[in-house]
Amino acid sequence: MTKFEKYHPILTEHYTLDWLTTASLKDAQHLLVQLPLTATVNRDYTQTAHFLQQNMLAIMRNQRLLWGITARVAARLQGIAQIEPQQQQARLLISPTPQLSVPDQARLFQEILLRLSAFSFVELALTSVVLNTAELTQVQATILAEQGFVLAPDQQTWRLDRQVTLSGNVGKTD
Repeated sequence: MTKFEKYHPILTEHYTLDWLTTASLKDAQHLLVQLPLTATVNRDYTQTAHFLQQNMLAIMRNQRLLWGITARVAARLQGIAQIEPQQQQARLLISPTPQLSVPDQARLFQEILLRLSAFSFVELALTSVVLNTAELTQVQATILAEQGFVLAPDQQTWRLDRQVTLSGNVGKTD
Protein backbone atom coordinates (compact mmCIF):
# COMPACT_ATOMS: atom_id res chain seq x y z
CA MET A 1 0.00 0.00 0.00
CA THR A 2 1.21 3.48 -0.81
CA LYS A 3 2.27 5.64 2.13
CA PHE A 4 -0.54 8.04 3.00
CA GLU A 5 1.90 10.76 4.01
CA LYS A 6 2.61 11.51 0.33
CA TYR A 7 -1.00 12.52 -0.39
CA HIS A 8 -0.70 16.25 0.18
CA PRO A 9 -1.40 18.77 -1.01
CA ILE A 10 -4.33 17.75 -3.18
CA LEU A 11 -5.63 20.47 -5.46
CA THR A 12 -9.06 21.01 -6.93
CA GLU A 13 -10.20 23.92 -9.05
CA HIS A 14 -11.01 26.15 -6.06
CA TYR A 15 -9.53 24.39 -3.01
CA THR A 16 -6.30 22.99 -1.60
CA LEU A 17 -6.41 19.99 0.73
CA ASP A 18 -3.39 19.85 3.01
CA TRP A 19 -2.54 18.53 6.45
CA LEU A 20 -4.08 20.61 9.23
CA THR A 21 -0.58 20.90 10.67
CA THR A 22 0.32 23.28 7.84
CA ALA A 23 -2.14 25.81 9.28
CA SER A 24 -1.37 27.73 12.42
CA LEU A 25 -2.63 26.13 15.63
CA LYS A 26 -4.86 29.18 16.13
CA ASP A 27 -6.46 28.78 12.67
CA ALA A 28 -6.89 25.02 13.07
CA GLN A 29 -8.47 25.42 16.50
CA HIS A 30 -10.76 28.19 15.23
CA LEU A 31 -11.99 25.89 12.45
CA LEU A 32 -12.33 22.74 14.54
CA VAL A 33 -14.46 24.34 17.27
CA GLN A 34 -17.00 25.32 14.58
CA LEU A 35 -17.47 21.79 13.23
CA PRO A 36 -20.01 19.63 15.05
CA LEU A 37 -17.90 16.46 14.82
CA THR A 38 -14.73 18.03 16.25
CA ALA A 39 -15.96 20.83 18.51
CA THR A 40 -16.00 18.80 21.72
CA VAL A 41 -12.40 17.61 21.36
CA ASN A 42 -10.94 20.99 20.39
CA ARG A 43 -12.00 23.41 23.10
CA ASP A 44 -8.51 24.81 23.66
CA TYR A 45 -5.08 24.85 22.02
CA THR A 46 -3.82 21.88 24.05
CA GLN A 47 -6.72 19.69 22.92
CA THR A 48 -6.33 20.86 19.33
CA ALA A 49 -2.59 20.12 19.35
CA HIS A 50 -3.34 16.63 20.69
CA PHE A 51 -6.06 16.12 18.03
CA LEU A 52 -3.64 17.16 15.26
CA GLN A 53 -0.87 14.95 16.64
CA GLN A 54 -3.16 11.90 16.85
CA ASN A 55 -4.38 12.44 13.31
CA MET A 56 -0.87 12.84 11.91
CA LEU A 57 0.09 9.57 13.64
CA ALA A 58 -2.91 7.89 11.99
CA ILE A 59 -1.78 9.27 8.61
CA MET A 60 1.77 7.98 9.10
CA ARG A 61 0.33 4.57 10.04
CA ASN A 62 -1.85 4.51 6.87
CA GLN A 63 -5.04 4.42 8.95
CA ARG A 64 -6.69 7.66 7.87
CA LEU A 65 -6.24 10.73 5.72
CA LEU A 66 -7.33 14.08 7.17
CA TRP A 67 -6.91 17.40 5.41
CA GLY A 68 -7.81 20.98 6.05
CA ILE A 69 -9.70 22.48 3.11
CA THR A 70 -8.41 25.91 2.15
CA ALA A 71 -10.04 28.17 -0.42
CA ARG A 72 -7.29 28.95 -2.89
CA VAL A 73 -8.45 32.55 -3.45
CA ALA A 74 -9.06 33.49 0.18
CA ALA A 75 -6.29 31.26 1.63
CA ARG A 76 -8.53 30.50 4.63
CA LEU A 77 -9.44 27.16 6.17
CA GLN A 78 -13.02 26.40 5.19
CA GLY A 79 -13.50 22.83 6.34
CA ILE A 80 -11.99 19.40 6.76
CA ALA A 81 -12.05 16.24 4.68
CA GLN A 82 -11.24 12.74 5.82
CA ILE A 83 -10.90 9.28 4.28
CA GLU A 84 -10.81 6.17 6.43
CA PRO A 85 -10.17 3.05 4.35
CA GLN A 86 -12.02 0.03 5.76
CA GLN A 87 -11.65 -3.22 3.85
CA GLN A 88 -12.33 -2.15 0.25
CA GLN A 89 -14.37 0.97 1.00
CA ALA A 90 -13.55 4.54 1.84
CA ARG A 91 -15.47 6.14 4.70
CA LEU A 92 -15.56 9.75 3.62
CA LEU A 93 -16.24 12.84 5.71
CA ILE A 94 -16.45 16.35 4.25
CA SER A 95 -17.29 19.06 6.75
CA PRO A 96 -17.46 22.68 5.57
CA THR A 97 -17.42 25.41 8.19
CA PRO A 98 -20.91 26.65 9.10
CA GLN A 99 -19.61 30.21 8.62
CA LEU A 100 -19.91 29.69 4.86
CA SER A 101 -23.22 30.45 3.18
CA VAL A 102 -25.33 27.40 2.29
CA PRO A 103 -24.52 27.75 -1.46
CA ASP A 104 -20.78 28.02 -0.66
CA GLN A 105 -20.99 24.97 1.61
CA ALA A 106 -22.71 23.05 -1.21
CA ARG A 107 -20.05 24.08 -3.76
CA LEU A 108 -17.24 23.07 -1.43
CA PHE A 109 -18.93 19.75 -0.58
CA GLN A 110 -19.55 18.83 -4.23
CA GLU A 111 -16.09 19.76 -5.48
CA ILE A 112 -14.33 17.88 -2.67
CA LEU A 113 -16.73 14.92 -2.96
CA LEU A 114 -15.96 14.47 -6.65
CA ARG A 115 -12.20 14.78 -6.13
CA LEU A 116 -12.00 12.43 -3.14
CA SER A 117 -14.33 9.85 -4.67
CA ALA A 118 -12.09 9.65 -7.74
CA PHE A 119 -9.01 9.67 -5.49
CA SER A 120 -10.40 6.75 -3.45
CA PHE A 121 -11.03 4.69 -6.59
CA VAL A 122 -7.87 5.55 -8.52
CA GLU A 123 -5.15 6.19 -5.94
CA LEU A 124 -6.31 3.94 -3.12
CA ALA A 125 -7.87 1.25 -5.39
CA LEU A 126 -10.95 1.02 -3.18
CA THR A 127 -14.23 -0.30 -4.56
CA SER A 128 -16.74 1.99 -2.84
CA VAL A 129 -17.15 5.32 -1.10
CA VAL A 130 -19.48 5.61 1.89
CA LEU A 131 -20.74 8.64 3.83
CA ASN A 132 -22.74 8.49 7.08
CA THR A 133 -26.20 10.03 6.89
CA ALA A 134 -25.90 11.53 10.40
CA GLU A 135 -22.95 13.67 9.24
CA LEU A 136 -24.80 15.23 6.29
CA THR A 137 -27.11 18.15 5.69
CA GLN A 138 -30.17 17.81 3.44
CA VAL A 139 -28.36 19.82 0.74
CA GLN A 140 -25.40 17.42 0.90
CA ALA A 141 -27.74 14.40 0.68
CA THR A 142 -29.29 15.92 -2.44
CA ILE A 143 -25.82 16.35 -3.97
CA LEU A 144 -25.01 12.71 -3.21
CA ALA A 145 -28.19 11.55 -4.95
CA GLU A 146 -27.42 13.76 -7.98
CA GLN A 147 -23.92 12.26 -8.19
CA GLY A 148 -25.18 8.67 -8.24
CA PHE A 149 -24.75 7.73 -4.59
CA VAL A 150 -27.39 5.34 -3.28
CA LEU A 151 -28.99 5.53 0.15
CA ALA A 152 -28.67 2.21 1.99
CA PRO A 153 -31.90 0.41 2.97
CA ASP A 154 -31.19 1.13 6.66
CA GLN A 155 -30.98 4.89 5.80
CA GLN A 156 -27.65 5.13 7.68
CA THR A 157 -25.21 5.55 4.78
CA TRP A 158 -24.88 6.75 1.20
CA ARG A 159 -22.73 4.60 -1.07
CA LEU A 160 -21.11 4.87 -4.48
CA ASP A 161 -19.50 1.78 -6.01
CA ARG A 162 -16.68 1.89 -8.50
CA GLN A 163 -18.22 1.07 -11.88
CA VAL A 164 -15.17 0.02 -13.86
CA THR A 165 -12.26 -2.22 -13.02
CA LEU A 166 -9.46 -2.54 -15.52
CA SER A 167 -7.25 -5.59 -15.55
CA GLY A 168 -3.49 -5.38 -15.84
CA ASN A 169 -3.71 -6.61 -19.46
CA VAL A 170 -5.27 -3.47 -20.90
CA GLY A 171 -3.41 -2.33 -24.00
CA LYS A 172 -1.20 -5.42 -24.20
CA THR A 173 -1.07 -7.40 -27.42
CA ASP A 174 0.19 -10.92 -27.96
